[in-house]
Amino acid sequence: MSSHDRVIERPDDDRRSLARWDRRRFDASKVACIGDSITSAGAGHPSLNRGIIGWADQLAAVLAGGQELDGGFRGLWQEEWTQSGTWNGVTRADPYDVAPFEQALFSSATAIDRLTWNKPAATTVASFDLYWFHMPGTGDWQFRIDDGRWQRSGAPISPADNALHKISVQQPIARTLDVRGFDGVAPCIAPIAGISTTAGASPAERAVVHKLAKSGDLLNRFSRESKGDPLALLDFLQPDLVTILFSNDTVHQRPELFGDPLRRLIERVAPYADVLVMAPFEQATQRSTADGTTIRGSNVLRSPSASFDKTDVWRRLAAPGITHRTVVAAVTSPESVLMSKPATETGEHLELKIGSPRTPELQAAYRSVAREVAASTGTSFLDLYEVWTDLAGAGWQAAYDHGLMADTLHPSQLGHDEIARRVLSRLGLLSN
Repeated sequence: MSSHDRVIERPDDDRRSLARWDRRRFDASKVACIGDSITSAGAGHPSLNRGIIGWADQLAAVLAGGQELDGGFRGLWQEEWTQSGTWNGVTRADPYDVAPFEQALFSSATAIDRLTWNKPAATTVASFDLYWFHMPGTGDWQFRIDDGRWQRSGAPISPADNALHKISVQQPIARTLDVRGFDGVAPCIAPIAGISTTAGASPAERAVVHKLAKSGDLLNRFSRESKGDPLALLDFLQPDLVTILFSNDTVHQRPELFGDPLRRLIERVAPYADVLVMAPFEQATQRSTADGTTIRGSNVLRSPSASFDKTDVWRRLAAPGITHRTVVAAVTSPESVLMSKPATETGEHLELKIGSPRTPELQAAYRSVAREVAASTGTSFLDLYEVWTDLAGAGWQAAYDHGLMADTLHPSQLGHDEIARRVLSRLGLLSN
């Protein structure tokens, strides 16, 4: 038996659903972790993410086996990307809607617009794939590495196919990769969907975890109905395993609609990947008061009965005079907070809602739909609510008291460690 072979013991009902994963070459395993902030380890919430090693990062480290980690796919939603000039977004009505979470951009073709990927200091890039899509009007746009010479993309002049494409470049990146909407003579359309980076040898010879996770987003947006092909990237990545973990869809309060995008995603990757569907732990529900006070132009919100505490940071706020998507930026006392946006009106005795309307019953309904879809598709299923209930007791408060939660929505480091342990165990990767 080689060092890459493993004997994996699992219950019979789980062995069949991960049979392809069991047969893969361990040191070249490919995983796509699809989800929201639970999978991205709180990206977009710096106060929650300082120093946390997320469960997907822990999975990547185990698969890398001491090698330097590959960066995997880096979507345009990540803060590593900056832009100048005019870049337009793609919508579901476009036949070239081919990027995760509708996060694709194309330049204006009226000026030399520039898009830059800024390599994180801890990431090594020996080679990369640059993903683009062939929409109508695409020109022979250019790219350059680390302020070097501009190189032609070689985008075809042939009629657009509205499909996702990639350029594979066997060159390292030390600092930046620039893309510009310019063909050497005039501005042109440069359509970009993201970059995938490799730290060492050929990507085919290395394990990698692609974190296709966007804070605050939904399965219903990742696996969406569209005029284009929103799941095209997965066919390029060809993972051996896909994990799916979303909690934010509950804000729509329509669990009966959750099964369709989940099934669509599972069926898309079925020819080449096993799937692990994960149901999230319970998150805290919304609470209300009737004594909110705001001052127009001020970020201060007061409510004598709110009993604000540190778990309220990043929770959404709703009341007259508070704009949509305003959250708690800081808790200054049990009776007051600083909002992320100033109030648009002055008001007293306001009906104030704190948090998202995620009732325990609604969350249970979403978990039930996920379980049913997993069962009907022969897909492996991991219910984090069940395993955390066994560990700490039922509900968000019990998980928080046990130290598994950093706030009302996100896991602490202990929580991520616990998720990683469960995932690694399910995948036969947990060291005894």
